[in-house]
Amino acid sequence: MRRPSWKFLLAAAVHAACSDSTPPSTLAKITIAMQPSAWSSSGAPFAQQPVIQLRDALGTTVSQAGVVVTASIASGTGGTLGGGMSATTNGAGVASFSTLNIISAGGSYPLAFSATGLTSVTSTTVAISAPSATKLAITTQPSSSVQTGAVFGQQPVIQLQDASSNPVSQSGVVVTASLVGGGTLGGTSTALGTLLSGNNVLWSFGAGVGQSVFDGGALRHRQRAAQAALDQAKAQYRGAVLAAFQNT
Repeated sequence: MRRPSWKFLLAAAVHAACSDSTPPSTLAKITIAMQPSAWSSSGAPFAQQPVIQLRDALGTTVSQAGVVVTASIASGTGGTLGGGMSATTNGAGVASFSTLNIISAGGSYPLAFSATGLTSVTSTTVAISAPSATKLAITTQPSSSVQTGAVFGQQPVIQLQDASSNPVSQSGVVVTASLVGGGTLGGTSTALGTLLSGNNVLWSFGAGVGQSVFDGGALRHRQRAAQAALDQAKAQYRGAVLAAFQNT
């Protein structure tokens, strides 16, 4: 019985190797390899940023670079997603986010991750705590010019903000207006914060804040001069009355 030639054995080995090879995985979906933080402050980047992994329909990881994954808020009201809201997969099929954050007066928000042509995925919930107010911001400036003693045509509006300049919803804070430099501020110089739509607390000084002296003291000088003239006129009047009585 003849033995198979080496050429036959080589062809058989090549055929067996090709038959046993596994076809490449077909990209089908994205999954979350690392969930975002369960809690974060409003406007602060999550301490634990989400990591996304590409997979096929059977759940096997797919190593494919260049796939853009986009993050968004899946549900919840009053929250705004900030930071880098897209990430691109590397050669291992992994997309890592680094600066995601949510600006909110408080609430819970799951995140949705999507990529073109792939099944999307939703994260666990991220609880956002209300920010702490650290400063004031002027959202509406007062009138740039006004006559002495007249009410400003455009009244100032004030907004509470946190250290990152995000709006803070906190009612009941009294804001007081004052002048920088000479002059006297008239009208209502304090305002109480009011909760408005959009989770903003604003202070409006209404129609009562006026600039009564805006000329560096010139009006005060004129007032004193007028008072002196009035005193002089009174003295002259008293003198005339006394002279009239003496001549009678």
